[in-house]
Amino acid sequence: MGPYTFAVVRTEERARDVPIAGPQGHWLPYPTIELRVAIRVVRDNEAPFTTDFSSFLIFRMKLEDAAGNMFDTSPAPVNPTYRGGRYHSDEYVASATIDPSMIGVRDVHRLGKAARDFRLIIGNPSPQGSQPRSVSIQLQ
Repeated sequence: MGPYTFAVVRTEERARDVPIAGPQGHWLPYPTIELRVAIRVVRDNEAPFTTDFSSFLIFRMKLEDAAGNMFDTSPAPVNPTYRGGRYHSDEYVASATIDPSMIGVRDVHRLGKAARDFRLIIGNPSPQGSQPRSVSIQLQ
């Protein structure tokens, strides 16, 4: 996308239970997960003193499950170094906590419960040549 080539290299999930209101005022445990998507940048042709990978894709990434529940996420650099007039990193992590009470949940009963239930959707803010305007990657 744009001046970058990158790949999703792994996903991690951490489960925990949060209480939600159930029928007749009883609190029920509801499983939530924190999804972390690791991204490896293999080509960074952005000119010096310009935006970095995080800035390029900020507000352009979403996690979506089969029910249409969506969660915004953005890539954060892992161990960035300063060179060529800006910060660079070869690895980024995009994370989101999947919680039934969050904005973006349309159908709490069909909310994804594991990484494999989600797709990472990335909008391309600067398509070049035959690059797509967006991509969808099934998580594993």
